[in-house]
Amino acid sequence: FHDSALESRFRHQGYVIVPFLDEREVKTLYDFFQAHSPPNIAGFHGTMYHNDREYRVRVDEFVRPMLDQAAKRWLIDYRCSMCNFMVKEPGEAASEMPLHQDWSFVKEPELRSVHIWCPVVDVNHENGNLAVVPGTHHFSDNVRAFADMIPFQDQLGLLRERYTRELPMKAGEAVLFDGRLVHSSPPNMSSSRRITAQAIGIPNESPIYHSWRSSPTQVETFMVPDAFFLDYVLHQRPQGVEPTEVIEYVARQRTAEELSALDQYQEELPVR
Repeated sequence: FHDSALESRFRHQGYVIVPFLDEREVKTLYDFFQAHSPPNIAGFHGTMYHNDREYRVRVDEFVRPMLDQAAKRWLIDYRCSMCNFMVKEPGEAASEMPLHQDWSFVKEPELRSVHIWCPVVDVNHENGNLAVVPGTHHFSDNVRAFADMIPFQDQLGLLRERYTRELPMKAGEAVLFDGRLVHSSPPNMSSSRRITAQAIGIPNESPIYHSWRSSPTQVETFMVPDAFFLDYVLHQRPQGVEPTEVIEYVARQRTAEELSALDQYQEELPVR
């Protein structure tokens, strides 16, 4: 971060909230999504999940310049990758996103991905705001393969009840969070769509890495170009590229006693 206070907060808590897009930019993204949104999709859906490559590319090419420009105001030498919309349709209990971690995109912990979550409508508990578990990035393993269990899987009840913090926000604000941070969002039980623009911030010096669990004990890591996710089919091993590394790795589950270390991250309020 350019701002040392934000840098300190981000490293300690795992996230910050900042003003990101102005009213004109928010309306531009909102109007674009409404004009191009695919029909007849229920619950939770996102551009990156859509099977129409042309649609993925169209969204990425439209969203990326705006998010890149906004990110540069806050981050030093980062670029936006995998730009897309994430949407929750109204009145859909099935749109809940449970506690999870995003998979790893860079070589951690030397480098960090900064995940950008920017609603283009006001968000709150009713329509599915983001919820985070501050400090969980300090307890994460450095490789997270697609669909791996989080290291707190045995303590989900305690995470939800004691440590999860919901983040109601205005349209145009953004949560910038460490890629290792555990997060979730409640279902959209309102009468309107919840629409967010999202991206993965990657250090300019770094390629993107994608990890795939090939067995219960092994993970393959692939070095991929930025455009990889425009073609990648979720839940499948990457095609046409050889792994750069194969490691023996099983995610270690944290105990309730270890989880108590999260108490130190609960007192501070997010920077806005």
